[in-house]
Order: sequence, then C-alpha cells, then structure tokens
Amino acid sequence: MSGFSLGDAFASGFRLIGRRPGAILAWAVVFFVLGLLPTFLVFALAAPDLFQLFQQAMTEAARTAGERSPPDLAKLFELQSKLLGARAVGFLANVVVRGVLMAAVFRAVLEPQNSRFAYLRLGAQELWLMLLSIVLVIFMVIVMVVLAVPFGVVGGLAFYALHGSPAGAPASAFIVMLCVLGYAGVLLWILLRLSLAGPMTFAAREFRLFESWTLTRGHVGELFALALLLVAAMIGIGIVFNGVLGVLFFGAFGGLFMHPGQLQGFFAQPWQVWASALAPWAAVAIVIVCLLAAAFTAILVAPWAVAWRQLSEGAGAPDAGGPAAADGQASA
Repeated sequence: MSGFSLGDAFASGFRLIGRRPGAILAWAVVFFVLGLLPTFLVFALAAPDLFQLFQQAMTEAARTAGERSPPDLAKLFELQSKLLGARAVGFLANVVVRGVLMAAVFRAVLEPQNSRFAYLRLGAQELWLMLLSIVLVIFMVIVMVVLAVPFGVVGGLAFYALHGSPAGAPASAFIVMLCVLGYAGVLLWILLRLSLAGPMTFAAREFRLFESWTLTRGHVGELFALALLLVAAMIGIGIVFNGVLGVLFFGAFGGLFMHPGQLQGFFAQPWQVWASALAPWAAVAIVIVCLLAAAFTAILVAPWAVAWRQLSEGAGAPDAGGPAAADGQASA
C-alpha cells in the first residue's frame, strides 16, 4: 500500500510561504477583516461596561476587606449577555475565515494556476469547507460525549473498587490514567482518520467527510507522525511568538507594574485615556497575530493537501486526477 512523503508534506507549508509571501500578507489582511474585525466591533459594545468593571476591580483591590462593596450583579449579567453575543459572532467569523483561508491554501497547493487574488475566493469550495468545519465540530462533540460514558464508567468503577485497599490507590490511579489516555487516543485516531476530509471536500467541490475514513485506512501512523512534526513546529514558533508578545507587554506595562500605585492610577483614569495610550501597542500585537495566523494556516493546512494528493494518486482515486492536481504536485 503506497503512502505519502512525510518530509514533502511537512515542508509544503514552509515552501508555500517562501514561494508566495505576498499571498501570506493578503491572507493576514483577510484574517483581520473577516476573523478579528467583526468580533472587535461587537466587543466594542461591551467595552465601556467592561472597562468600568475593570476600574471598579482595581479600586476594590486597593481597599481593605471591610471597605469593599459587593459587585453589581445586574451589571455583571448585562455584561455577560453582551460577551455571549461577541462569542457567537466570533464563532461565526472563525468559521468563515477558516473556510476562506483553508480553501486558499488548498488552491495554492492543488490548483496553483488559479493564483489570482492571492488564491482567495468566496464560492462553493469555501462554503463546503465552512459546512465541513461546523459538521466536524458537532460530530466530534457527539463522539466525545459517547466515548466518555464507557471510559468514565471503567475509570470510576476502578477508582471506587480499588481506592479503599492499601495497594489500591496506585492501581486505581493507574487504571484511571489508562482510561484517560485511551479516551484521548481514540479521539486522536478518529481525527486522523477524518483528517483528509478538507482537501477531499475542496477537490470534489462537494461535502466529503467519511470518505476520508476509507482513504486513510492503513496510514494512521504516517498521519500521526505528520501531526507530531506540525505540533513540534508550532511549539517552536509559539515560543518565539510569546517572547515577542512578552516584549510588547513589558513595553506597555513594565514601568507601571514596577510601581503598583502608578498602575492603579493609570487605570483609574477614564477608559478612553488609557485605551488611547495602549492603542499603538495593541495595533502592533494585532499585526503580528494576523501575520502569524496566515503563516500558521499555510504551515498546518498545506501538508494535509499534499498527503491527500499523494495518497489518492496511489489509490487511483478519481478526485486526484486532472491537470490541477498535476500542476499542484509540480509546484507545491
């Protein structure tokens, strides 16, 4: 049974960034406009109440225990309702931007001749990928709940049956740990079996999910190795990213944190004052986040397109044929 080139798949996202840096910049703009901006606009409705609550918390923290006043529950509930709306908008925005950017990466790998507008479109392929994202989330939630029952029952019975005996505590802890690892392992195995649904849906221009189950049979080990490499790469990049954010945070707040009185005085001002002072730092952080989101999308999505193409070609799948796939193999 033919597999796929692990090195070729893993490096495909990095090669895409090096080959089309302009596309990465365009994807960063799309991530901001479609992904972040809608959430920011909705969140702005709750910003005055949130800032007021933050100021109150800072003031209460400076008082002694006997002088502190209870929180305003009515304002808390009102703020919570606004934040729930922001989360709903954020979820929808995430689905849209994921569908658009995933399709752009798949197009860059599988249909590189369609390079207009930095591979960005808003058509049937993007809509199918959005639907796939929603269905996959719902399906995995159902799977998690269903699997939690047998693993939870076994772990719970082992804990209560063995925990009372002198040597039972280590044994019950070991069994519970095995149940947790087994639960996570089964979930990971299912995700890997469905991991090629994205490129399959894109190439077929129709909804594909369980078709990935057939194609990935016998290749879970290779796909797991690919996932491990991608996780390791993301951890390395994340360390650098967190370092940069740490420098920005220290530049914005470092001097204030060294003098707690100044920190409380700074946030005791009207929120427009300190929000304006922090705006340049926030703008730099947003630019970095958007660029990294675009780059991460290329690094994390392109390998699965390459894996799908090579596996489907080896299996003689009809979706892998055609000039687009051939051109994609030449340039990815």
